[in-house]
Amino acid sequence: MALQHPVVANEHPEQSVIIAESGAGICVPWSAEQFAEAIASLLANPEEAEAMGRKGREYVRARRIYSQIAEDVAKEYFRLVPMPNTVEQ
Repeated sequence: MALQHPVVANEHPEQSVIIAESGAGICVPWSAEQFAEAIASLLANPEEAEAMGRKGREYVRARRIYSQIAEDVAKEYFRLVPMPNTVEQ
């Protein structure tokens, strides 16, 4: 996704969420045939594939860089276990 290419992912919980949030690819069941069909579909629809690729790069830049992931994790920790005398950012 970071390379601005559409992706084909399996229906794995994290992968499914990322594909749904980003619009950057296609999620398929654990099947070689369905995986191949999804790749063929992307190749047959280059404009749609290009749009997915752009969405993927934007998603990675906004949500999947380590600094952003670290900030999101820290916010969730502080939400779950508020620390005395700390200021949330």
